[in-house]
Amino acid sequence: MIKCKIEGCYSEHYGKGLCHKHYTKQYYLEHKKRIIKYNKQWRIDNPEYCKQYKKDNNDKIIKQRKQYKQDHKKETKQYNKDNKKYIAKYMKQWQRDNKEQLRQYYQDNKEQFNEQHKRWLKTPAGKASNRASGNNRRTLTKDLTLGIVQRVYADNIKKYGVLTCYLCFKPIAFGRDCLEHSIPLVRGGSNDYENLGVAHGSCNQKKFTKTLEEWFNKNKKEIKVCL
Repeated sequence: MIKCKIEGCYSEHYGKGLCHKHYTKQYYLEHKKRIIKYNKQWRIDNPEYCKQYKKDNNDKIIKQRKQYKQDHKKETKQYNKDNKKYIAKYMKQWQRDNKEQLRQYYQDNKEQFNEQHKRWLKTPAGKASNRASGNNRRTLTKDLTLGIVQRVYADNIKKYGVLTCYLCFKPIAFGRDCLEHSIPLVRGGSNDYENLGVAHGSCNQKKFTKTLEEWFNKNKKEIKVCL
C-alpha cells in the first residue's frame, strides 16, 4: 500500500504522493482566492440554506470556532491587529443586521452579561471608560474617549512615579482620583488631552471654575512643588 509522503503521516495515498487530508490542504492553498470567491457567491445565492444550517448545527459551529481559536491563538491575534478597522466595520454592520437576535441573546444571558460588566468595570480600561462616559454625560458631549483618559493617567504615573494630583502634587490614594480640566468646560475648555489632568476629588472641588493658572496664583504659598 502506498502511503502519504508527509513525514509522520501513515495514511493511504490519495493523489500527488499525499493522503486525502494533506492533498485537500495543498489544493486549498494553491486555489485559495478562487475557493473564497466561490464560497462567498454561494452564500449569497443560497441564504435560506445557510440560515437553516446555522440553526440545525449551532452547537457544532460554536465548538468548531472555540477549537479553532485555541489551535490558532497567535495567528488570530496577529490577524486582529492587522485588520482592526475592517473587523470594527464588519461588527457594526453585523450588529445592525442582527438586532433582534442580539436582543434575544442578551435577554437569555442577562445575569452573565451583568457579572462580566461588573468585572470589567474593575479593570483599568473599565475605570477609564466609566470616567469618560461620566464626563460626557455631565457635559452632554461625546468627544472624551477611553484612549484619551488612559493616556492622561499613564503619562501622570510616568511623570511622577505614582498617581499624583497635579494641583497639590501629593500622591492619590486608590479611589480618590478624578479627571480634571485645566480650563473648565464652563469657561470654554475642551476634552482635549492637553486640557486634562488627574487630581484629588477634593482638590477638584476646591478649584471649581478656576483655571489652572488662577489656582496656582491663589495657592502658591501653600503648595510646595517637589522637582
